[in-house]
Amino acid sequence: MQATVGSDLNANGRPRRLARLGEQFLRLPIIVGLALTLTVSSISIGFYADDHVHQMVLSGSEADTPMSRWSLYEFGSAKEWSNSDRSSSLPWWTSDDWNVRFFRPLTSAYLVGLHALFGNHPAGYHCASLTLFAVLILVVHSSFRALGLEQRTARIGTLIFALCDSAALPVSWIANVNSLLAALCAVSSLRILLSKQLGSAAILASLALACMAALCNEAGTMTLLLVGVGCWQRSRGIADPNQ
Repeated sequence: MQATVGSDLNANGRPRRLARLGEQFLRLPIIVGLALTLTVSSISIGFYADDHVHQMVLSGSEADTPMSRWSLYEFGSAKEWSNSDRSSSLPWWTSDDWNVRFFRPLTSAYLVGLHALFGNHPAGYHCASLTLFAVLILVVHSSFRALGLEQRTARIGTLIFALCDSAALPVSWIANVNSLLAALCAVSSLRILLSKQLGSAAILASLALACMAALCNEAGTMTLLLVGVGCWQRSRGIADPNQ
């Protein structure tokens, strides 16, 4: 009888201990720390691919290229490059009708600012990306909570987001920081729409962040549509998570 009772206590106690251990692991600082631990090795990557072209322009060599420091993602056309002193920068297999232009002025301004701070030292750029990633994780968690999810559920969702391998490229590749910036602006914009009190100032702030997302990269333009739909739903009392 005593052995049976002891076995039951052990059997019931183990799941409780595991549950407590899981709760400790799901603390938000641990989630952020784990995500950064898995991505901090990006500091050793340095500059890669498009980063070298950006550094060339940011260092003052844009006169030799069809690019501008305030429009780093308008790479120009093959013809424009062939007419410059940097014609050898394009691979030999580049098509004659090659033409790549992206409208990402806010990301360009961000890289201009980082270059003013860190020059041609890539570690500073990578540390900035890691900081943006940490802030994004916190905003995602806050959004889950604002949607009405319980703390444990919100943390599990945040953990899944933080460990998703789709974050590897935007965090580790400096030129792809446009995706990280757009995501941060977009999620922050939508987070504001989930506030209990949605006044005119909050709506303007949400729209401003949505516009910033659109100026970071092309995918960010969808934020304007989402904010519009969110404002319409809140005005009709459909999407208020606090009701």
